[in-house]
Amino acid sequence: MLMLAGAAQSVVTAQGPIVKSPSDNRDYRAITLDNGLKAMLISDPTAVAASAAVDVHVGAFHDPEDRPGLAHFCEHMLFLSTQKYPVENEYFKFLSQHGGHANAYTASTHTNFFFEIQPDQLERTLDRFAQFFIAPSFSEDAVDRELHAVASEHSKNLQNDAWRKRQLLKSFANPAHPYHKFSTGSVETLLPDNSSAKVLRERLVAWYNQSYSAPLMALTISGKQNLSTLEEWAVSKFSAVPRRANVTVPDYSQLPRPYADHELPRAYDFKPVKQEQSLTLQWPLQGLVSKDHLAEKPLKALGFLLGGEAKGSLLALLIEKGWAEGLVAGAGDAEDDYSIFEVRVACTPLGMEKWDHVVSHVFGAIRAMKKGLGNAAEAARIGAMLQHVDELNFDYKENPNPITLTLTLTP
Repeated sequence: MLMLAGAAQSVVTAQGPIVKSPSDNRDYRAITLDNGLKAMLISDPTAVAASAAVDVHVGAFHDPEDRPGLAHFCEHMLFLSTQKYPVENEYFKFLSQHGGHANAYTASTHTNFFFEIQPDQLERTLDRFAQFFIAPSFSEDAVDRELHAVASEHSKNLQNDAWRKRQLLKSFANPAHPYHKFSTGSVETLLPDNSSAKVLRERLVAWYNQSYSAPLMALTISGKQNLSTLEEWAVSKFSAVPRRANVTVPDYSQLPRPYADHELPRAYDFKPVKQEQSLTLQWPLQGLVSKDHLAEKPLKALGFLLGGEAKGSLLALLIEKGWAEGLVAGAGDAEDDYSIFEVRVACTPLGMEKWDHVVSHVFGAIRAMKKGLGNAAEAARIGAMLQHVDELNFDYKENPNPITLTLTLTP
């Protein structure tokens, strides 16, 4: 990770310099194991907890068309048991006995696993954690039970307005792009046509072996031990993660976009489960979070300019008219090959009646922003301001807890 700031400290590692905040007293080291797995090691002698995270550059977009939710189901199954630790749920029991906790999430193109534990139990936890990616059991009995856990999660999401809105938009996307897929999984999607748990296990094992490979993984470890010890543990625990032939990061860049220009604009009247009055505008864009755009941060800049709350801002105008109570602008979804930028307005009852006027003012703010950025001097001023804000946040950032730190540095 390379972050630039005025008074930053530079630390040289095997993979080049790591620039850290002057308020950061941790030591860092970036390494790559012989199997291709990348690791960031963080030594913090003052830490009251240790943490680790593994990010796999494969997510719900990689689900088979006939098994929606398989990546998420795989995430669930990896926690249960491994060949080295065959007792089901031993991992969670161990964490609980030592003041720890763990979780995971499956996103569109990434799956992330993480835990936090007492500092003196880090090595033992890492040994259990690494086995998820070396030799998981995927027992048939567990498949049947965990299937219903995933189904229960889906049932809960049915009453969640954020999930409902997201799936509504995905259902209208181009079926040639994986954005259209249903990512959570249910009994109906994971066991279509009344197939058996045995068949699901076979598909799961095959998918895992065709998707999880060491070069697609990034590991972050944060502990109170020194860097040499952390490196020794990373190498000893994770070198056995298989480097599978012909398994590469899925590439969706050559596919049609989720929404074609001729299909837009579209409008949807969404009836929420909870009482809510909001207006959301979304723009499908090209991928703007890849390494090519790392320095410019275009989505962050757009969010800053349209989501400001100062006098003269879009929000201030909408509040003055009695149409809005709040506004958020930023990336709704952001992947390497596509992004969705959105402006969400928390409307008043009058604002909902005048929704077309609210939309008109949003586009008016965009036109004003484009005009300002079209002036070289104004664009330079805004760029310098954004850079200054980032530098201040970086130089004086608060000390994150270990699990937040490992999650931030892993993908």
